[in-house]
Amino acid sequence: MSGTVLLPPEAPAEAAARAVVAAAGDLAELWRHTLVLPHAGLSAGLATALRQCAGGACPLPRMFTLDQWLARQPVAPARLGRPRLVAELQRQLAAQGWLQAADHWAMAAELATLFEELGRHSGACGKGFPDTAEALGELLAAAYRTRDSSLVRLDARLVHELWFACEGRPQWGLSPWQRDALAMARLLEVPEGPLWVFDCDAFSPQASRFFAAYGERAALTLLRLDPDTPTPAAADAGCPARAAWVKASLAAQHGALRDRAAAWRAQQPVAPAGIRLRGVLGREAEARDACDTLCAWLAEGLGRIAVVACDRALARRLRALLERRGVLPEDKAGWLLSTTRVGAAVRDLLRLQRRPTPALLRACIDSPLLGAEVQDLLRGLLGRALDGQAANAPLDWQALEHHAAATAGAVWLATLRRVLVTLGQRRRPLADRIAALLDALQALAPDLPADPAAAQLLAHLQQCQAALASHTAPSSAAEFADWLDWTLGETLFRDDAVRSPVLLTHPAAVRGLDFDAILVVGADAAHLPATAARSRIVRDAARAELGLPDAAARRARAADDWCLLMGSAPRIEISWQTLDDRGEPVAASPFVLLMQRFHALAWGGPLPEAEPFARPQPASPAVLLPVEQAPGVCPTHLSPTGYQALLDCPYKWFVRDGLRLNATEEAIEGTDHADFGDAVHRMLRLLHERQPRLQTLGQEAAVQRLDAVAAEVFEPLVARDFGAGAWLERWRKVATAYVDWQLAREAAGWQVDAAAGERALAASLEVAGGSDLTLRGRPDRIDAMGASQAVVDYKTGARKPLERLTKDPSEDGQLVLYAHMVEGVTQVAYLPLGSDALDRDTLLKPVILEADALHEAVEGHRARLAETFRRLAAGDALPAMGDAEACRYCAARGLCRKDHRATP
Repeated sequence: MSGTVLLPPEAPAEAAARAVVAAAGDLAELWRHTLVLPHAGLSAGLATALRQCAGGACPLPRMFTLDQWLARQPVAPARLGRPRLVAELQRQLAAQGWLQAADHWAMAAELATLFEELGRHSGACGKGFPDTAEALGELLAAAYRTRDSSLVRLDARLVHELWFACEGRPQWGLSPWQRDALAMARLLEVPEGPLWVFDCDAFSPQASRFFAAYGERAALTLLRLDPDTPTPAAADAGCPARAAWVKASLAAQHGALRDRAAAWRAQQPVAPAGIRLRGVLGREAEARDACDTLCAWLAEGLGRIAVVACDRALARRLRALLERRGVLPEDKAGWLLSTTRVGAAVRDLLRLQRRPTPALLRACIDSPLLGAEVQDLLRGLLGRALDGQAANAPLDWQALEHHAAATAGAVWLATLRRVLVTLGQRRRPLADRIAALLDALQALAPDLPADPAAAQLLAHLQQCQAALASHTAPSSAAEFADWLDWTLGETLFRDDAVRSPVLLTHPAAVRGLDFDAILVVGADAAHLPATAARSRIVRDAARAELGLPDAAARRARAADDWCLLMGSAPRIEISWQTLDDRGEPVAASPFVLLMQRFHALAWGGPLPEAEPFARPQPASPAVLLPVEQAPGVCPTHLSPTGYQALLDCPYKWFVRDGLRLNATEEAIEGTDHADFGDAVHRMLRLLHERQPRLQTLGQEAAVQRLDAVAAEVFEPLVARDFGAGAWLERWRKVATAYVDWQLAREAAGWQVDAAAGERALAASLEVAGGSDLTLRGRPDRIDAMGASQAVVDYKTGARKPLERLTKDPSEDGQLVLYAHMVEGVTQVAYLPLGSDALDRDTLLKPVILEADALHEAVEGHRARLAETFRRLAAGDALPAMGDAEACRYCAARGLCRKDHRATP
């Protein structure tokens, strides 16, 4: 026998407690009842509600999560947990030669998740897993709407063989879902009294089938969270549930939005209160407003506040701001171990073992693996020796040992070398490698467990070691490093030591809880509802065919979570950033937009907006000028590159050209993109100096001549760095297209002026007060056709940024300024020579500005430049106003603090 009790989203624990106490009748019989919870965080609130409902101390029902309850059953343990299953699947992928080696761990993890879902959802909706790979291939082909099943044959065979390998290998042991099935069968044989299932919709189909079978043998009550169910006080007053109108706004299948809104207005003429919105300019401003809101709520005496973070980057910034104000939130969402300092340090230690370099040794010394005293000692002993070695060159151990001779540093170096040798020994099982890593961390950092993140990382490694004890397949040091990257990249760190009235969590984790106030941050379209990672094997179209939840099911679940969230507190504020880091508009979540539209249709006005916080800026002392207004930085000469920097971000130009502050350049051992660009410019200059007209050679001979020049230019680069050969091959992919473009250009009448290429040019421009500004530059190439001239600039980067020359010439001053410096210029052009330079016909397509458009751009930049320097001479401010592209590689980013300002 079974029944269902609907719980309101506000104070659901109290409603559940009343139902349990009423059903038990005699309080002394409460202990015979079992209450199954979706997560352990609900138990404290339910226990308090039960005691309040009973009027004092009383025996409580047994409360477990489903995992805890099943773990108590005397059946065989599950030995094929996720770490072991992923390792076995990775072994099978490697043995079969499926996929690239770099994909094995990520693909094995994806398959393990798929198999877990198949195990939990097996038989859902009457669907099961196909018996043959061919049948699975036909199912996938039908789902993807393709008639040719050969297109998915590899996917079908891979999934099918590994699924039955997972299900049918006794030596691998029981999987968790198999062990749960045995425990459920045991409970059905010997039921443990009346059963209550809190938030029954939160469980898997496997669990739901078990509950239904249990209800045929003992009393079963399903406690279902329902947005439409009001609290008893609201029901007595005839008011609908607070979350019900939100559910109505999202229920697209129940008629038009206008009709639903009209029905609600007739039912409730007065607009419900309690929900406010806040659109903020930028992530930093949103974090600051959220911090101020929380501090204001705490000052009011609110005792239980939830921060529902849809954007984890924003959550981390908010946490930092709260800690500055002395508020430590209880973070239940957590963050990945791979993003913690200790996680990065352990991965760097393995990289140091595989290729010791001074840079990695410095990272190891500066990491949390070592205490402050040991770090200071090693920096003093080894700093000079490390300074004398190139950052990415092979580490000179002898020089280090010479500097640290007869000191404590020598002992540490000896320990480090011994540890690295142990970590890099011959192929051996993963469990042995984990044991060696744990021993290495104990030897290098005995105090590491004192750090909370480090303690959880060590505990996770120990659990993985135990889970992989029977996995005997040998692994190399490189495979172990890949495994560590995978496991740290999917394991969360949570600081469980913090107990705070402020709970930081995510939307799904709020189900069944109630608060005094809720603050939702990051509620934009990109983060709410959250998008699931795209599957590379069984994609979304086929999931429903296998009885697994697809995108529509996940969206429906997210909408249900959102509706319950809107009823879980009397005060709710929802915020999102209206502009992203590039200054582009950001849309609010579709959930928020539908709520806004529904509210306007039903009650004739928008949802209330939260009042903005006033933050007056303190005035600078009158005797001091802000640094952005420093006088005397108006230069007498300017290059086109400097002018482009001024356009991109005035503060960036001020730091580089005004204050002459530049970041220290790092020595790069290998060939990088800058070296490639220099080589391309040099080879084309040499080609046209030696052969001004390629038409005299013909296409085939011209290609051979260019290839010979390329080999000549790249020869010293390849001799220094073998990897430079890859850059040479990259050039050869566009070399033929360059010759074809040059021949077509010569046929159109343009000739290369070889003597003018990369020649220093100068021109004057009258600016404020009658003074002259000297423009200086070196154009890559100048072409001539009669009295007309053209400036061509070679670009080895991406093509898309170059297109602003024609789309918005006012924002591209570098090339346009050359048209002022070179007499008779009628055309300027960027010639892309990078990896995306070729179009569909494998032809080069330059970005050209000419004729009237060029003339207008030149005049516009002349006037703009004169006005800009007039304002500079007057001491106008130079604000940090660069977009994300300008900020990406800016050396002044740490000075302007733009990332941490309230507005972009």
